[in-house]
Amino acid sequence: PAPQTKVDEGTAVRLSVSSGVEQVTVPDGLVGSSTSEARAALLAAGLQVGDLNSTPSTKPENEVLSTDPASGTQVPAGSPVSLTYSSGQQTVPNLVGMTQAEATAIITQAGWEPVVQVEENGAVAAGTVFAQTPAADTPLDSGQRVVIRVAQAPSPSPTPTPTPTPTTTPPVEPTSPAPT
Repeated sequence: PAPQTKVDEGTAVRLSVSSGVEQVTVPDGLVGSSTSEARAALLAAGLQVGDLNSTPSTKPENEVLSTDPASGTQVPAGSPVSLTYSSGQQTVPNLVGMTQAEATAIITQAGWEPVVQVEENGAVAAGTVFAQTPAADTPLDSGQRVVIRVAQAPSPSPTPTPTPTPTTTPPVEPTSPAPT
């Protein structure tokens, strides 16, 4: 019978019991895929794409770094899944205080071009980075230049050559021979 219909006692009533909201699993393989591949996988699994958040990373641009909820999690069908992906940029580390060799190795490993400017600086040890551009914590695309200023010991000041000071010698007055 239809809902809210009264029936005589003893009449058979057929019931359908819901098993609840359909549960689906957040697919595996989202991390490491592109955002477009992850979007397609989520839709195919009956899920929605939630928030999209980019962050600086050493990974290629648009590569998925994490999901929320994580892969393998059971969620109601149609639930949103947020994706965090690589912006293709990395954050420049603080290079000040490192040796020139350490700093250029880090710059090169990150995919940036190191530019070294050597300048006299008596405040830090020779061969030490004392300034950088761009500043630490700046997001930077691969292939960009990172300038480091490296200390060189100041040149010794030249020793001044003494200049002779003119002296005036009092004139010698002729003396008469002493009487004999």
